[in-house]
Parts: sequence; C-alpha cells; structure tokens
Amino acid sequence: MRTVCIQLSLVRAKMFGHNVAMSELILRPMTDSEYEVFRVSQIAGFAAANVESGNWSAEEALERSKKAQAELLPLGLNTPRMLWSQCIRIKYRRTQPL
Repeated sequence: MRTVCIQLSLVRAKMFGHNVAMSELILRPMTDSEYEVFRVSQIAGFAAANVESGNWSAEEALERSKKAQAELLPLGLNTPRMLWSQCIRIKYRRTQPL
C-alpha cells in the first residue's frame, strides 16, 4: 500500500486567536507494533467501559474483552475488510495573530 500525502497548504483554522496552517498530512498503513499498542488499549478500554456500565464484573471483564476482540477481529491487523492506518501531521506552523 502506498503512502498518501494530502496537501492542505491553503487550509486555515482559527485556534487560540491565531491563524493555523496545516500543510501536510500523511496517511499510511498501521504497522504491526502500532496495531499491538492499539489492540491492548482497546481491550483494556472495552473491559473498563463494561465494568463501569455494570455489564461485567471486574474479575471477568478482561477475558471477555479479549474474547470479543478475537471474535470481531480474528486476524487482527490482517482481518479482511478492515483498514488500519495512521494519519500523521508532519508540518505545522503558526502565522501572525489576527
């Protein structure tokens, strides 16, 4: 999969009283290590949300969350019909205050 660059040099947003120019974003495939960080955080977050809402007990939550993710994403990063990507802002500059 090739890297996609999106030029946004003309885009301006008002932020904290300044014009902000965002000149380039890169959208690229997620790496195995990035997916692993995402996977672990999603398992923990899903477990915590279900405990907080009263759906699961704290003792069972982590295992149930792992099971749910394994069923929904059986091949992880390689699960068919899933697009895992990272969007990275590589240039950011502030212009003069308004």
